[in-house]
Amino acid sequence: MQFSSIFSVAALAAIATASPIFKVITIRSGSQFQYQNIIQKDGQLYVSAQDSPVTLILDTSDGTLSDSTTRQYIQVHDTLFYETSRKDATKGFAIKDGYLTLNDEAFYACGAGHDEYKLTTACSTDEPLALKVVDQADTN
Repeated sequence: MQFSSIFSVAALAAIATASPIFKVITIRSGSQFQYQNIIQKDGQLYVSAQDSPVTLILDTSDGTLSDSTTRQYIQVHDTLFYETSRKDATKGFAIKDGYLTLNDEAFYACGAGHDEYKLTTACSTDEPLALKVVDQADTN
């Protein structure tokens, strides 16, 4: 009996610490941003129709987000999303009701020239978009 209790506690701990790995697509009905990918380019995150979306890992223990390919963490600095070291990672990311969230921030795609749009938390010229989590699995 004691062995099964220990096993149950260990199994629950493993489930609780599983880090989701996933991709995200943008959702904004009736716009050019509907079903676009988030990609990594030159250390920043962009909204793009390219077929090489970034795969993210959410550390549920502290709410940090990392790129599974580069192993860099995501930092929001001056409203823009950058890849950085773990010590500078932004905390507070979560998946709620199938969407990526960051505290209570909204997400935007702000023009960066040449049909490029950077992922940001503020953009005075545009409406927010949702980041739908897709292809989710656990790293454990």
